[in-house]
Amino acid sequence: MPSSPSRPRRDIDDVVDAPVHDRARALRRMGEDRDLYREMIRLLYDDGPRCLDEVRTALNQEDFCEAERAAHTLKGLAGNFEALRTMASAERVQSAAKAGSLFDLRDGLGRLEMAFAELVSALSQELDGPASQ
Repeated sequence: MPSSPSRPRRDIDDVVDAPVHDRARALRRMGEDRDLYREMIRLLYDDGPRCLDEVRTALNQEDFCEAERAAHTLKGLAGNFEALRTMASAERVQSAAKAGSLFDLRDGLGRLEMAFAELVSALSQELDGPASQ
């Protein structure tokens, strides 16, 4: 039975040129609360690597449900920052897990790890730079 998503899916190829994240939109989403924004960055730092580890473990155990869940969580964390590449990569992992495709899951995980590393790097500059004050 075909699903009808509430919004169009983002494919990684469609967002390859997107910025790593959109600070202005993220801040608007958080009511211009800079303390909340910094707290959400810290949450991403804490939970993001754990989610990636969960996807890796699930992949090794061929636990597609767990891989899909962990990727979904990471997609939500990235969504707080309008990080379209990370979100699209996480969605690709979710789709591969849902389809039970180990090959696509491995490929998607590699892309997700790269996109997440870019996001963490960009956000760490915000925490350390003058924009965070």
